[in-house]
Amino acid sequence: MVVKDWISYVGLMQQGLGKEEFNLKDNEYMSEILSYEDILSLLGNLSSEHYIDTTKLTSNDLENILKNSMLDVTRKVRDDRVEKYMGPPSFVAIFYYYIYHFQCVPTQQEYRDFYFLINKEWIHENVNEGLLEAFEGRIARTYPSLFRDIHFYFLLKETNAFKNVIYKLKYDLRGKVDIFVESNNNNWFGVQLRVNTSVSNYFAKNRKPYRNLIEIPGVKVIIDLPLKLFTARSIDTKKDDLKVYSNKELLELMKIINDIESNKIKE
Repeated sequence: MVVKDWISYVGLMQQGLGKEEFNLKDNEYMSEILSYEDILSLLGNLSSEHYIDTTKLTSNDLENILKNSMLDVTRKVRDDRVEKYMGPPSFVAIFYYYIYHFQCVPTQQEYRDFYFLINKEWIHENVNEGLLEAFEGRIARTYPSLFRDIHFYFLLKETNAFKNVIYKLKYDLRGKVDIFVESNNNNWFGVQLRVNTSVSNYFAKNRKPYRNLIEIPGVKVIIDLPLKLFTARSIDTKKDDLKVYSNKELLELMKIINDIESNKIKE
């Protein structure tokens, strides 16, 4: 059953309906899905090698998932009450828990349904009828960023340009560090991924691009790596396309690290 009316959608969730009602991926362990609080506890200190690398996926696999799905991000409702003043359960945590639980990267539809299912009580208490469509819009617009990050993660792993590539939810939530890479000189770097827009540039400007990461032991510096949309690689879907990081940005990252290690850029 596909629920088209959002009020009915939330109402169905409150009745405790399961995967069939929400078009979620079939899985015999659906009943073992954790609560939001338990998800944070589980994934907080868990390194990507223990649940992302175990999927055995490649960047090409992710591209095929995207190409065969319908990415829908255009003309979605926005409301400042949702965008600026609402603090919902972490969109990032639910995305990576989906990967942990199903050992696969979700489509936009699967991600949205999973998010609503896990957070049905919070949504019922905090998202009224007038804000529901805008809240759905925020989830829809969040998915491309999450997919873009995990796609680049796999791309970095495949190139063998670094000794290690890892992701940790804890540092993503606390420090907005999307990926960690270890250079061939045994130095660790944090990498912040974002699109090069006026909004993201404003926030990046208030952070030193190569600031020391005192709160993350062993990490040398953090690198800001914005994606320039007008030159970025594009992947088509059944509706909207998605700009992603590619080998071009990989080479840019390698050059920045080389310059830092050569003292051409101050830490």
